[in-house]
Amino acid sequence: MRRILITGLGCMILTVWSGAAAAQEMTIERQVLGVGEYIAGSTVDVQVTFSYTGAGAVFALGLEEFIPEGWTFNSRISNSNNPAVTPDAGDDSPLTFAWLNIPSFPFTLTYRLNVPAGTTGKQELSGRAIYRTTGDEQQSPLVTTATYPLGETPEEKEDAMCGCAPMRGGPAGILGDVLLGIALCSGLTLSRRRLLAAVDDH
Repeated sequence: MRRILITGLGCMILTVWSGAAAAQEMTIERQVLGVGEYIAGSTVDVQVTFSYTGAGAVFALGLEEFIPEGWTFNSRISNSNNPAVTPDAGDDSPLTFAWLNIPSFPFTLTYRLNVPAGTTGKQELSGRAIYRTTGDEQQSPLVTTATYPLGETPEEKEDAMCGCAPMRGGPAGILGDVLLGIALCSGLTLSRRRLLAAVDDH
């Protein structure tokens, strides 16, 4: 993979080739329901999907969720996969859920959060599953989900963003990464989307 690194001495593009990542038996996916954005002073519903591909049975399962500062737990949205242990209304981060009867995979959990008035900008939720098959406790990879105020999209922040760019395949992709790195390190405000589109046209 290629990453554009911003340093105090300038910037450089590193190309790192690595083998396939080790397979994860337990994974979670998270999404903020509705339009995926929040309204300050209101609530948001969060859905977490659990997937498991291991051969052994899961005997214990929990979920640890880290929510933004000031946000609190409102309630669990009822479904057939309700955990035996849930946070209390008003609890802040981290939120802990646990199942005594393990549902069949894949399954989802949906819960509601209170968003405090005055909340602005990008907010992040992260979390992981904690489980046991045989032997020691295991954890799924930590997954982070970003949400923005209603009507404010991630693309609107790209002009001011300076950081790592995703890998793009082919010569045009390599050239695009180089030009993007130069633009970012020079403090240019040219949109990443427009810059890469211009590269693809040549």
